[in-house]
Formats: sequence, C-alpha cells, structure tokens
Amino acid sequence: LVEAGWAADVAARPHGQHTTVVVHVDLDKDGEKPVAALHLGPVLTDEERRYLTCDATCEVWFERHGQPIGAGRSARTVNRRLRRALEHRDRCCAVPGCGATRGLHAHHLR
Repeated sequence: LVEAGWAADVAARPHGQHTTVVVHVDLDKDGEKPVAALHLGPVLTDEERRYLTCDATCEVWFERHGQPIGAGRSARTVNRRLRRALEHRDRCCAVPGCGATRGLHAHHLR
C-alpha cells in the first residue's frame, strides 16, 4: 500500500524524493564493512541498507570521537545527468513485464 502511494506521488513529480529516511552508515570496528542503522532505530541488514541508499540523496556528516564537527554537501547517488542517460537508453523499467516509464529507481533501469 505504501509503495503504491509512493508510486502515484512520484509519477506526479518525476525525479522527486519519496520521503526522508535517515540512515546512519559507518564502518565496523575493523573498519572494513559498512554498518547501518535507522536514526534512533535498529541496525539494518546489508540488504536493507542497500535498498534504502540506492538512488538516494546522501548527506555526509563528519565526526571526531563520536561528535559531529561538520557537514558536507548533499549529493544524489545517481545524479540527474546519469538518470537522464539511463532513461534515454532504457526507455522503461527493466523488471520483466513492468513497462513503467516514470518514478523509477536507477536499479530498475537496465
């Protein structure tokens, strides 16, 4: 139901964001693997992290000893130029039988 509502809303405003979900991503204690959690919420699985950060707008915060010391610019993981190139190349959703042309995530384009 939520995804259907999002799809209808996104179709009305292509390239728009669905909603804001704050995900904190850091490295594990060995500094090798990403660890993610919802803001003031549970730790996410790798699959959940990839889903939420795919085709997202990311805002980087810099920390020292666990304290925020600054923020970088917000940037889309798939910028407008790349999205337009993917849409021009593929024309529609890559999921078999779908055929949608609006409100697509970049991973739904071939």
